Amino acid sequence: MRPTLMFTALALAACSSDKGVTIHNSAPSVSLYEPFDGSEVDAGEAINFVAQIGDDRDEAPSLIRIWSSDIQGPFSDTSVVDATGYTVWTTGALELGEHVISLQVIDSAGLTSADNLMIRIVEPGDTGAPEDTGPAIGEDADGDGYTANVDCDDDDALVNPGAEDHPYDGIDQDCDGSDLTDADGDGFDAVVAGGDDCDDTDPLSNPDGTEVCDGEDNDCDGTVDEEDATGCSTWFLDADDDGFGSDEEKCLCGASGDYTSETATDCDDSDALVNPEATSFSALATSGGGFDWDCNGVEERQWLDVGSCSGTVVCDLVEGWDGSVPACGASAMWVTSCSGLTCDESGVARTQSCR
Repeated sequence: MRPTLMFTALALAACSSDKGVTIHNSAPSVSLYEPFDGSEVDAGEAINFVAQIGDDRDEAPSLIRIWSSDIQGPFSDTSVVDATGYTVWTTGALELGEHVISLQVIDSAGLTSADNLMIRIVEPGDTGAPEDTGPAIGEDADGDGYTANVDCDDDDALVNPGAEDHPYDGIDQDCDGSDLTDADGDGFDAVVAGGDDCDDTDPLSNPDGTEVCDGEDNDCDGTVDEEDATGCSTWFLDADDDGFGSDEEKCLCGASGDYTSETATDCDDSDALVNPEATSFSALATSGGGFDWDCNGVEERQWLDVGSCSGTVVCDLVEGWDGSVPACGASAMWVTSCSGLTCDESGVARTQSCR
């Protein structure tokens, strides 16, 4: 009687108050979200139906719950509910067929809400795999151990879900829906299959690969061991092929083209006679206009002696340049003899050679 008296008192207060008293009570909430709507389950398999329920006045465990199937009608409520409204009902009693499973929730005021989902209960059957011993679904015409429901070509014993797929032959041997066109699994189809993977046996070689010095086209751009590849070293231009490079360089995986020298010591890379190993002196200038044929930074003159004649009647001869040592490429007299009572100097013309 006490609840009734309390309700009556509140009702009288609502009628007698100038402002009025309004008491709200919403219908309970219910959301049925597992299993997914349209799921297919073998008959006899235990199924967990999961829902979230709640009410603005009543605690979730106190709400009345009615589980039902449009085929089999209502079931005894054996669901478990926690304080948050998380609700699980487990059953394995659904019959074959397509069921609409409903959960109706009723609060203490008699307000109700419901949600539902569809689930299909099917006859348990063989998956088609040899290790599955359940009742077979379909025949195994090619005798490869896989039945027609999973064997994509039941006339060919080499084609089944357990077979190895041979790449690029246009045949789906493993029944995964397509022929194997990316044998190395790097995400790029092989060139022979219409893709752009130039080496489908190496997952590191593909259009996104990093070029390294290994004799392979790692980035599939058509060039092997290109300039600036990982692991490259410095090579210098040897345009005159004398074995010595200029200061023009590239980072390469090895000698390539005219970049064949590992040193930059050639002071004139247009003339093969000019290099650090040159030993001959020349009266002619290099193509660069100087006389440093051996690239040591100095124009070395070949003849440095100054000649002279001294004495009277009996002359003392010193062979060498008349007066002073000429510059590279310059001509002067080279004293070779003394004559007369005054020992006059005489000689031959000579051009100073350098290197």
